[in-house]
Amino acid sequence: MSSPPWSPTREPHGRYEELAQVDERGTMRPPPPTDDLSDQASDDALVHHDDSSGWAQTPAWNICLNAAMYCAVPLSMPATLAAGGWFWGTAFFAYSTFATYWTGLVIGRVYLEHPQLATYPAMASEAFHNLALERTGDARVARDWRVWTRRAVKMTQFATFYLDTVTQMIYVAQYFAQLDLGWFSDGDDDGGRARLCQWAWVLVVWAVSVPVMQIPTFHASRWVIVPAVAVLAVSVALFLYEVAAVVKPWSCAPGPKFGGVTVRTAMVSLGNMAYAYGGHGVFPESLREMREPHRWPSVMRWMYAGIVPTYVVTAVVGYAGYGGFAQANINLNFPKNWVNAVSITLQLLQCYYLIFYTNVVLVLMVETRWGIDPTKTWRPRMSLPVIGSTSPAVARLLFRTAFLGTQVALAEWFITSASEDVILDLQALTGSVGMAAMTFFIPSALAWGLLPRSRLSDGDARWCVVNLVGGAFIAVAGVITATMDLASDGGGYAGGGGGGRCELRYTYAPNDPGDPCFVSGINGVGGHPGLGEL
Repeated sequence: MSSPPWSPTREPHGRYEELAQVDERGTMRPPPPTDDLSDQASDDALVHHDDSSGWAQTPAWNICLNAAMYCAVPLSMPATLAAGGWFWGTAFFAYSTFATYWTGLVIGRVYLEHPQLATYPAMASEAFHNLALERTGDARVARDWRVWTRRAVKMTQFATFYLDTVTQMIYVAQYFAQLDLGWFSDGDDDGGRARLCQWAWVLVVWAVSVPVMQIPTFHASRWVIVPAVAVLAVSVALFLYEVAAVVKPWSCAPGPKFGGVTVRTAMVSLGNMAYAYGGHGVFPESLREMREPHRWPSVMRWMYAGIVPTYVVTAVVGYAGYGGFAQANINLNFPKNWVNAVSITLQLLQCYYLIFYTNVVLVLMVETRWGIDPTKTWRPRMSLPVIGSTSPAVARLLFRTAFLGTQVALAEWFITSASEDVILDLQALTGSVGMAAMTFFIPSALAWGLLPRSRLSDGDARWCVVNLVGGAFIAVAGVITATMDLASDGGGYAGGGGGGRCELRYTYAPNDPGDPCFVSGINGVGGHPGLGEL
């Protein structure tokens, strides 16, 4: 007869003996149950898998492209560097690069040591359980740490994905607005043509996102990620062509302006650095799907070999070209030409897809709690008004439409602020709320709580301390500074009164296609980035 999984005669899997509890006689008992029955369902929703083929079927190259695509934001790097300036921006970039590379490797090491911990909440909860047990010796306190850590990480993941989707919505709204500027018109800009305000474009984004959100689940496929990465590569190539070959703004007069870095802008830059490397929150789930998880270090090497040089080139070229005028939506700095139109179209499609990709994670987490199986008959776990007796398709339509509506309302509020670059500030807030924790802080706790101390080098110990402090600092400082910018009163833009509702902070080079050196001021007047009306 086979031994039960918690039998002391059974060889423990990884450090199972440390996760289980041992009584005074040395008898091993099974680990305590998770905090609630929906934990596993919620965790599994983060990476949907095909049960017919089983887990661990994804090759390393596919995992590498997925991880790179999730966190890559190369075209916002000029604005990120501009917010910190040459010195602090470079320092923040160097720290973020080396620190997150180490934490990415740590997550892989922890998974190989504990393959039963296949989600980020599971890893974090066990790490803090072990640390609490080591420090207090009280099993009840340790169990409480396990429960509350799991819930806190889930809330952090939810808030991060939620804010990230709002960011994508504003990107799409701005892209729609730019494409509505008459790229292919006769150039007559006498004001006779009706144009939608930014707040109206956000409503359009809501309308066009509702249909795609009715897709029940997301199945990762190899054929999806390859064209997505190709689109990203083409966008970077168009960026380099526009700046280095068409405009060459560093040779213009007036040219780019540098400096003006404040404590607030520097912290926004640091928050955006966390956002730029913010893929760690789904690394455990990626490892769970990986065919050969022992090849995780090669995934990290190849991913960073592609991302880091791209970040350096786009940040340096963009900041050198536009200085403090660089925006997170870098297409606002470009001329009204076919190159910019193609670039916007490609990125619009990419961001539109990301609205679904990030939101389906969130809605599945909620729907599983309500008893909505997107692919089967709905049997609600609780009595819900209005939708309590509807079909799964209708329930999904009503819920997901309303869920998108909450994000639209938040996006509407953000664009009415007097933030000089609402996308940059929102990315900083997203990076600080969740990515600082999941990319810097928590992996250090994973290393200390789940890896054998004998395998932690002196360098590992130093990185643990640095990232614990650094992650906490980024989270606090980034949230405060980004919120201060986003919570500012509207009406600070040209024309007054309208805030961001009907205007974009256009810094086109040129605003007039005949003047490729227009990089600052209104109609060529320097002193402030161009504030052309939508």
